[in-house]
Amino acid sequence: MNTPSRFIIVDDDPANNALCRMVIKGIAGSAEIQSFVVPEKAFEYIVVNYSTTGVEVPSVLFLDINMPTWSGWDFLENFDKLDERIKKQITIYMLSSSINAKDRERALETRIAVDYIAKPLNSKTVSTIFLSEQSDFNEVASKHVNEYVPESAHESELVKALEAPLEKISFKKKQPLFRQGDICRSLYYVLSGKIKTFKANGNGKVLITGLHKPGEFLGYLPLLENSVHNETAVGFDEGEVAAIPKDVFRKLVFENQKVNREFLGLIAKDLLEKDDRLLALAYDSVRQRVAGALLQVQRKYDEGSSEKFSISFTRDDLANIVGTATESLIRTLSDFKDEGTIEINASTISITDKGKLEKVRG
Repeated sequence: MNTPSRFIIVDDDPANNALCRMVIKGIAGSAEIQSFVVPEKAFEYIVVNYSTTGVEVPSVLFLDINMPTWSGWDFLENFDKLDERIKKQITIYMLSSSINAKDRERALETRIAVDYIAKPLNSKTVSTIFLSEQSDFNEVASKHVNEYVPESAHESELVKALEAPLEKISFKKKQPLFRQGDICRSLYYVLSGKIKTFKANGNGKVLITGLHKPGEFLGYLPLLENSVHNETAVGFDEGEVAAIPKDVFRKLVFENQKVNREFLGLIAKDLLEKDDRLLALAYDSVRQRVAGALLQVQRKYDEGSSEKFSISFTRDDLANIVGTATESLIRTLSDFKDEGTIEINASTISITDKGKLEKVRG
C-alpha cells in the first residue's frame, strides 16, 4: 500500500473519533481525516469520493465493530461488493474495545480487514503499522503517547500556551453553561466551583456523565469533531470558568505538541472510563454501582483534609450517576448506613468505611 493520504474513522463514539483524529494528526499532519458516527454515511462517502477510473487516493480506514445501525461486519459485507478499483485504495483495520474473543478471531480471519486493533488507538500502533512508509509522513516526535493528565489547575499545557487573557464567565448553581444540541463555540476551563454534565433522552431520563472541578476542561470533544454539544453542563454550585475560543483551541491542539499530548491523555482517559462505566451498567448490581458512584465522587473531590469524606448530593443526582431509580438508590444508601459504611445527615453523605465500599464494588 502507498503512503496513505486520507484516513477514515468509523465509530459511533465521538470520544474515540476525536482521539483517533489527534493521534493521526500527530503522525501524518498533512493527511486528510474524515470521521463518521454513522457507518452508512461513511459508506456513502466512499462511494461518492473514490473513483474507478480517476486518481487513486491511498487510504486507511479504522472501523468499529459494535454500532447501533450497521455493525462493523455489515460495513465489511457492503464494502466487499464495491468495485475492486475502489477497494484496493482502502486498507481497513478493525478498531474495537470488544472483549469477545470471537470478534478478534473473526476480524483476523476476514479477507477484507487486515488486522484487529484494541482501543484506544495510540501513535505507537499507527507508527508500527506504517513504519516502512514513514518517508512522506511528518517526523514522529515520539513513538508512543504517554498519557498526560494535569495534576493541578496550574499544570495545563493549554493554559500555559495561551497568549491572550482568559475570558472569565461566572455561573450559579443549576445554571447551564451549554445545553445538549447547542453549537459548540468555546472550550471551558473550570476556575472555581463544581459542574456536572448529563445527557437526557426524549422521555426525560437523565444520566450524569461527568463531575468536574477546578483545573478541568469541558466541551473539547465536539470542538475537535466540529459537532454540537452532546451533553448539558450545569453548575453544581457557584463558580467561574474561562472560555477559550474554538479556533484558538484547535490551533493549539493541532500545532503544539505538548497541548496535543495533554488532550490525547484526557480523551484516552475519558474513553477508558466510559468503557468501564458501560460494563458496570451492563453487569453490576445496583449495590455495586452505588458503591462505585460514592467512590467516584470521593476520588474526584476528596482533598485529604480529614479521614471522613463528606459531600452534599441530592438523591436524584446520585441516582443519575448510578443509573438507577431514586427509590432503589435510597434503599441501598439505607443499607450502607445500617452496615456502618456511610453516615447520612439530610443531603450530606459521609463515607466512614472506604474499605467496605471497595469490597462491595469488587
